[in-house]
Amino acid sequence: MVSILNTLDSGHAEDIQDVQVDYYGLMMATCSTDRLIKIFNLKTLELITDLNGHFGPVSQLSWAHPKFGCILASCSFDKRVIIWKEERGWLKMNEFILSSAGTCIEFAPYHCGLLLACGSTDGKINILSFENGVWDVKKFQGHLLGCNSLSWDPTSNGTRFLATGGCDSCIKVWKENSSGWEEIAKLDVHQDWVVGVAWSPSTTVNMIASCSNDKSVIISTSTDKKNWTSKLLHTFPDAVCQVTWDQNILAVTTANKKVYLWKENPSGQWVCMSELDTNSSETNLH
Repeated sequence: MVSILNTLDSGHAEDIQDVQVDYYGLMMATCSTDRLIKIFNLKTLELITDLNGHFGPVSQLSWAHPKFGCILASCSFDKRVIIWKEERGWLKMNEFILSSAGTCIEFAPYHCGLLLACGSTDGKINILSFENGVWDVKKFQGHLLGCNSLSWDPTSNGTRFLATGGCDSCIKVWKENSSGWEEIAKLDVHQDWVVGVAWSPSTTVNMIASCSNDKSVIISTSTDKKNWTSKLLHTFPDAVCQVTWDQNILAVTTANKKVYLWKENPSGQWVCMSELDTNSSETNLH
């Protein structure tokens, strides 16, 4: 059964844009259009600190793997990416200026090294890497319009792969090679902006979930990352804001603050396990 275990008053003065829990489930970071990032202790639900370094709405957050230390990245409409690190207090580890407003950000899986991808409203994708004490930045044009979402392939142990979704209604799959990043697949499966992509941790097949302003969620699968087969999971009554994997369970969040949990059954059919209305705390089991 799915239920709300607890709630807390974030203290943000405006809308929360993103919530991310760290690797061990001990800390939760939130960001808001009020320009603040807040970090909470999840055991006590107490505020640990406010991070104040952005001059515009903070769009998204991402925690690095703990093997690199306690590190959090943020991107904002002020065109800044800030890397924060906890060392006897939270400090700025580094700061980068983008060519336009930052919309999405995600650290790569730990086996890729300390690597961070960030998308922006001009469609560019920035890849930030940290090696030998130095940050390096590379960028390429990902979408003709804005890049709204991105997700690393969590299963590849050698070559790095990245999926992105944009305002051009496309999903693109990118492969890193010796000369940079190459587009190896383009999926025209949505009718409106793609606002969320999430690469499944499944090791049996490459699987990407995507959601769009067209109210649909689509599951795309591939055996070689170049040729993809896409099928509609569901068309929802409201716009879909986010898709997130937890092992083989897909969480779908809609604009009316409902969360749906989906799972593929042994016959290959996707079934909605539960529906949670975060406004009323009511759960419907299917």
